[in-house]
Amino acid sequence: MNNKYSKIIIPLLSVTSIVLLSSISISLAWYATGNSLTIDNMKVTLASEPALEIGIKNDNQDIIFYKNEVPNTAIENKIVKEFEPVSSMYCSSWINNKENNPTFYSKYTKAKKNDTSTFKKTNKARSGYFELEFYLKSDRDIFVTLDESSYLKANKDINKNKANQLTSTYLGLSKEQIETNLNNIENSLRISLLEDSSDYKFNIIDPKKDIDTPYFGILDLNNDHYYDSYVTVDNKKQEFLFGEYYNDEKIVYKYNDVENEITDFNTFSAKHEANSYSVDLATSIENGLTVNYENSVSLSEVTSNLEFIKLEAFKEKRFVLDIYIEGWDKDNITLVEFGAFTSLIKFKVTKENLL
Repeated sequence: MNNKYSKIIIPLLSVTSIVLLSSISISLAWYATGNSLTIDNMKVTLASEPALEIGIKNDNQDIIFYKNEVPNTAIENKIVKEFEPVSSMYCSSWINNKENNPTFYSKYTKAKKNDTSTFKKTNKARSGYFELEFYLKSDRDIFVTLDESSYLKANKDINKNKANQLTSTYLGLSKEQIETNLNNIENSLRISLLEDSSDYKFNIIDPKKDIDTPYFGILDLNNDHYYDSYVTVDNKKQEFLFGEYYNDEKIVYKYNDVENEITDFNTFSAKHEANSYSVDLATSIENGLTVNYENSVSLSEVTSNLEFIKLEAFKEKRFVLDIYIEGWDKDNITLVEFGAFTSLIKFKVTKENLL
């Protein structure tokens, strides 16, 4: 055989082998009990030659690297006790400061005009989502991405049983409607990955993405079928505008003579009261109101990016993985936050960096 060709084939075989053999899987299952959502089990496994290792900090904050399955004792304190909607809105502030961990904000509950934290930036969420700090290390320069087999999906069997239990609690909904709401959790779930290195990056992955999710809007928080409003100093009833927006003076309001016709009610869909002023979002934005949208990518965009993560040989790199319910996702209504789901986050080596 000509030596010129053998020098080409050998590196290609090497790349193929590490793509097939090197991967890390983080699998979790959540189940609903009462009015909470908790992790049923969590497993971190490696299918790898020495090319890829995962590190988890122990109680002394030492990083312990594993080449096979991570023992449950190393991850048992990572278990989230309860899920509830949070939001990644206002993330630019902590990203610009290169914080060690992402900041998520609590859901809205009741708006008060004299307290902007009730309708703009809420308090930081201290719980309600899953977070795992880990480290990746390789014995060679490689690129890593998420495998196509990664997913976040509803656990339909558990949700079907849960729907049977909730029929007496939610009398206005049929068992089928309750079940549909519970399964809808997969549409408002997010994966985020903070890559904490010199090229600090934060990626929000929306597995079911179809449009950009707005971080702003009018809401019906008390479920009275009307958008939440307040009375101004000159005795006008005006709707609240919730979320991440700036230049409040640019908000344009439209007078409503009569209430609008609507039959399908949820947090994002309600009536404008008669003789009230509703927020005209389109005109407000044209008028200079600054609003923000979720900067997310679909799962397919990540899996097709073969150079999503770059690892340098023998240099550990820190990551923070989060799984959460995005409160601003329009699918996050009614019983969604109590829906059971399963997830698989699988990292795989795509190729060696031979440059």
